[in-house]
Amino acid sequence: MGKKNIHICILCMGIFVLCLELYMVKLIQTVEKVSGSFWANVWKYFEEPILLIPFIVTALVIIYSFCVIINAVTDKSDKESGRDAKRI
Repeated sequence: MGKKNIHICILCMGIFVLCLELYMVKLIQTVEKVSGSFWANVWKYFEEPILLIPFIVTALVIIYSFCVIINAVTDKSDKESGRDAKRI
């Protein structure tokens, strides 16, 4: 498996984890509605560090994987076109 394929898998898993996190926030809001006190705005829950930190880490993994995929595609196109440019 190439570097590009591995990072495509990581990108897909990162997006999947992000979706799970967003659904869990809605689940937390629903549970708190039953108890009586809840925030009407779901994004207020991200002010809590226990939800904010995993959200930031997941977003960084998605951004990093996307950048590596773009870099792998441009490197491949440079080699195919005969331009073996050195990158700094």
